[in-house]
This record gives sequence, C-alpha cells and structure tokens, in this order.
Amino acid sequence: MAFPVTLQTWANDMLANAVKLNANIYYAMRHLAGLDGTTDFENAIELKDLDGTPVGDVRLKNQQQALNLRNAADNAYLTLKIDCFDTGGTSATVAIGNHTHSTATDTSGSAASALTNTSSNSGQYKKDQAIASGADYDVASTTNTFASGATVVGIAWVWGTASGTSSLKLRLIMDGVQVAESGYMTTSGENLILTYVEALTGSKIVIARLHNYHGSASRNWSFYSGANGDPAPGLVSVGSFKFP
Repeated sequence: MAFPVTLQTWANDMLANAVKLNANIYYAMRHLAGLDGTTDFENAIELKDLDGTPVGDVRLKNQQQALNLRNAADNAYLTLKIDCFDTGGTSATVAIGNHTHSTATDTSGSAASALTNTSSNSGQYKKDQAIASGADYDVASTTNTFASGATVVGIAWVWGTASGTSSLKLRLIMDGVQVAESGYMTTSGENLILTYVEALTGSKIVIARLHNYHGSASRNWSFYSGANGDPAPGLVSVGSFKFP
C-alpha cells in the first residue's frame, strides 16, 4: 500500500527554529518529570481524573508554608499539618484525621516586688512610689530560659491605689514587647491582673510594669501593709510547656 508523501522544503531559519522548539520541549518534559530540578507552580496544581467533571479532582496549593488540598468542586481547602510528618531519615505513614501531641513541662519562674514599706502613717504602714509623667516603674521581673518553640504563660499582678484618676495602668512585657495592659488603677485600691500566652525561645525577661499616663504630673502607686519592711503587693510569674 502506498501512502502519499508531501515533500517540505525547509529554509535554514525554519530548520533552526524547529530544532530549538524540539529542544525546548525535551528539556521542559525533563523538568516536569523532576529530572532536572524542581518545578515551581505559582498558584495551585490540579490532579484530574478521566470523567470530565470536577468531582473527584484534587487541587493542591501552598499557603503560608502549609500544603492545602481540596476537592476541585469544593470551595474550602483543608490544611495538611506538615509538622505531623516525620522529619528524620526514615519513612512514615501519615494518618488522616485529627492528630494529638503530648506535651512536657518546660520551665517556670516568678518574682515578687523588691519594693518594701518604709513609713508609718497613723499606725498604718504605707508606701508611696512616685512615677513621673509618661514614665514606667518595673514592679517585678523574671528571666528564664525556654526551650525552642515553648509556649509560655505570663502573669502580672499588682495591688494598690493611684494618687490620681486616669493615670496608672499595669503592663505585661514579654521579651521586650508589651503584650497586655490593664485598665486604670483607682484611687480607692484594687487588684490589677494580666495574663498572656506567647511562644518564646531562649533566655527571655518578663516584666510587670506600671505606666503613668498623666500628661504632666507625677502619680504615686501607694499601698499599705501590717508591718514596716513588708514587700509591695506585686509580682510576675511565668510557666511554659513544650512538645517533647
């Protein structure tokens, strides 16, 4: 059986372009096959079945350094928790569903105020600690060394009265950052308590700090106690846990 053959005359430039195209296709296929490095996809890739509908197709997407996937017919992505994968040299099977992790105690620490009562007022031992306008006074601080990626709970507490309204507030400082702040201390006396949870690593300082918001005047943090030399009613405390 004879087949008709049409002869094509190739100019030099056409032949060169065909050779280049063939080479580009060859190298592109090698790259997609992973033979010449990795393949980068800007948004998402979709793995299709052969039924011609989106049902059953799977779309993969990298979002915030986490692998997300969804059925192509759905709108919401599910996130694969990469931290559940074995990062060692051995293979592992990842089960579908919710994963739980055990935790272990990391470290803890606390410190009370070093300020003491030094004066007597009609039989009541009172201390007035002046805080200048716009200034801070550190009630107490503690420095601890936390494991890598530890979850740290910080607590700050102070009791007392302010010598003026709308002036003194308690702040909780963790690793140099203000993470929480109370309302104003009243002139009749009250407890101010702050709690915050933060991820910290290494040696970090946590501080209970009073700040004077008055624009021009100094304000006193005042407290009473039962005897001369009693410590001020203020402290900071931390506790942390980690994944073993």
